[in-house]
Amino acid sequence: MNYIQLIEKSIKEWSSREPNPDDVKRISELLGVSSKKSSYVLNRWFNEILGKYIDKKCVSISEDVVECIYSPVLGTPPRYFPVVLHATGTVLLFEKDDIKTIAFPIHRARDLGIHGVSIPEDKEPIEITERLDGWQITFYYDPILKKWIAATRYVLHNMRYEKGKLIIEEFGNIINPYVEVAMIIAEETGLLNKFKGFEGWTFTFTLVGPEPAILKPGAPSKWNWDKYKLYLIAARKPDGTLLTTRESAELLKIEHVPTHETKSIQELVNEIQKSLTKMSYFLRYGDDNVTPTIIEIKSTMYPEAMNLKYYNDAKSFTILLTEGYGNKILNLIQDEFIKNLANETIQLYNELVKKFEIFEKLPDEFLNRIDEIEHGLKNEFIKNWRRGLRKLLANYASKMKDIQPINELLKELLNLLK
Repeated sequence: MNYIQLIEKSIKEWSSREPNPDDVKRISELLGVSSKKSSYVLNRWFNEILGKYIDKKCVSISEDVVECIYSPVLGTPPRYFPVVLHATGTVLLFEKDDIKTIAFPIHRARDLGIHGVSIPEDKEPIEITERLDGWQITFYYDPILKKWIAATRYVLHNMRYEKGKLIIEEFGNIINPYVEVAMIIAEETGLLNKFKGFEGWTFTFTLVGPEPAILKPGAPSKWNWDKYKLYLIAARKPDGTLLTTRESAELLKIEHVPTHETKSIQELVNEIQKSLTKMSYFLRYGDDNVTPTIIEIKSTMYPEAMNLKYYNDAKSFTILLTEGYGNKILNLIQDEFIKNLANETIQLYNELVKKFEIFEKLPDEFLNRIDEIEHGLKNEFIKNWRRGLRKLLANYASKMKDIQPINELLKELLNLLK
């Protein structure tokens, strides 16, 4: 069963009877604690989980019918106690005394290196998939609407954000642009017809657009829906069983996110963590049918690469430059003038590094100028010039917002060392 449904049902039952301490303990463990006191568990759910780790948004359909979507709170450091794993767009339907799950998307992955998350040494993943840079779309059958509908990870079809404010309109009215585009694609491609006979299932997709979602481009429009594409991630059965990506795609005979053959995990980690073109890999293990362990290995350089490619971002340029990507940077830049400027700047940087490598002690004139540019960085250069140079260029680029001043700064530094 979905953990959120289990918690909501238990809390509702406790309002009319004294709960069994063992039941309370079981619910408390889903909340990341261990207690047999119902008052403590209620406080944990309402005052510590909701609003801090999980965002609950509801729409009242009638006097006794309410639909709610549960999502992660943006900006909150990741936590991996059970209930948080299921807050990825789960939709519950409250009807009088009945609470049921009508949408149960793929659960949250664990980020490698966060809170002790590590790759199991004694297990091999049963599937490796690539994360495409897009928006999560969930398709599920809504028993109130009596049709298949989509939601995002954060809102229902009749919800959207405008300048940070949540707008909710009449249930059934699609006002969310991501849902609207996904529904048009599903209709035009025949995807909605493929869902027939799967009522009660949940299908999780990625909606990929012409620009990476990581850059937070403008919302899609129904007028350019054909520039977007849906890729299947996974299907979940009504009993909660999560199929693999390959099993899910075979079920519907549709395109899915890329899968990769199992190889040396360390090679995989090395490949993705420095990738400029791939966002991350997911390692899925076969330890549970409903909530199997999924570990995400992220690229630390992908966001910088996208910022440079689409926005010619100067800070991203310096980060990639000082991380040793050299000429790979040029393949990202699309404007010829900026590409030529970047190429000259790369050569200046390489020349400067060679100068640093032959100096046993940096000249005082140089160090004093560094202190003028960025107060306090002089000592960093004395201790470790590579780290100091990385900080100097990144900080300078943040202020200047352009590659040209970086070019001029490198020329000045070279002249000081000559």
